[in-house]
Amino acid sequence: MKYLPIGIQDLTEIRERNCVYVDKTQLIHQLVTEGKHYFFSRPRRFGKSLLVSTLKELYSGNKSIFEGLWIENNWDWTKKHPVIHFSFDDMTYHQVGINQAITDEINRISKSFDIEIDARFGPHNHKGNLKNLIEKVSGKYGKVVFLVDEYDKPILDFLETHTMDSAKVNQDVLREFYGVLKNADSHLEFVFITGISKFSKVSLFSHLNNLKDITLSEKYSTIVGYTQEELELYFDDYLTEIEIKLQTTREILLGTMREWYNGFSWDGINSVYNPFGTLNFLSNKVFRNFWFSTGSPRFLVEKMKKETYSHIENLVVDNTSLDSYDLDNIKMISLLFETGNLTIKELDPYTGEMILNYPNKEVRESMNQILINRGVNFNNDLKEIDERVEVEL
Repeated sequence: MKYLPIGIQDLTEIRERNCVYVDKTQLIHQLVTEGKHYFFSRPRRFGKSLLVSTLKELYSGNKSIFEGLWIENNWDWTKKHPVIHFSFDDMTYHQVGINQAITDEINRISKSFDIEIDARFGPHNHKGNLKNLIEKVSGKYGKVVFLVDEYDKPILDFLETHTMDSAKVNQDVLREFYGVLKNADSHLEFVFITGISKFSKVSLFSHLNNLKDITLSEKYSTIVGYTQEELELYFDDYLTEIEIKLQTTREILLGTMREWYNGFSWDGINSVYNPFGTLNFLSNKVFRNFWFSTGSPRFLVEKMKKETYSHIENLVVDNTSLDSYDLDNIKMISLLFETGNLTIKELDPYTGEMILNYPNKEVRESMNQILINRGVNFNNDLKEIDERVEVEL
């Protein structure tokens, strides 16, 4: 059997280690041929970094990595593009500050392309330095593919009350950083920006208004995560092993797995399994909390401790309830949705009204337990989480 890629987010490593790779390349091909500038958000440990890695290898023309995948015979491998890839998850802003971290990363990338940034811009002039980098790389190697992973991490990491000032400083710096992209469009082949939250999207990308947000797109709702069909196709050997160990049938096993790990939906139609929880279950062969136990964001727990309500299931909201752009007034409903604790169960395509609920048993039981353990108060009378939210009991 192929190995399970638990914790591996690099496509090359997955392929070279003979790990299971759920082939998403047909959807990725559709993505890159239909548009140029994209924004996409998903919760943590949901495959965003692997998607970015796949785009990087595709545009770099590394055909051998895609051997046997759908796109191998559906891509022009003679056309290669230089890839500028920023991963804020790997940057040292906690240690050296956001300005120095971005400066260090721009310098690292410029050296990898054998490019020298013009000294006239100064060390922390991200607007000038990044634009200069893109223009020089484009002039030397061709139009640039610009990929950003965890775009919002320097903000999310500082959303607790005592660090909120740092979040605002980082937001201002990042706004200048991302603002370069629109004016550099003639040098760009493709732009893909991903992270967890949408609440900072407008404030950060106010000058980059040509981004297409595919977060709630039905067309790309399964571009990360595992569909039911993919689970049964790619992990058949593991499912057989678990059937034998648990002395159960395939039907009962799949039904229990759906209850525990499926149910995440961003269009109210298609649902997917969380990859991290699913892979860990297939490895451990025990139904357990895997994804949720890796840690809930501290800022979410802090905000929940300030709220008072009886439950947060079957919330009826309009689509504007999922957008919250003010760092001083982040809506609880947005946080719960963006962090994957609530998902879309139904969506009215005419009104945009949605019903949000826990995606599955893992999240429901874990959330209830963490609310109790962290001292979140419950009342018999339900209080609104957001003034625009109705709740169906």
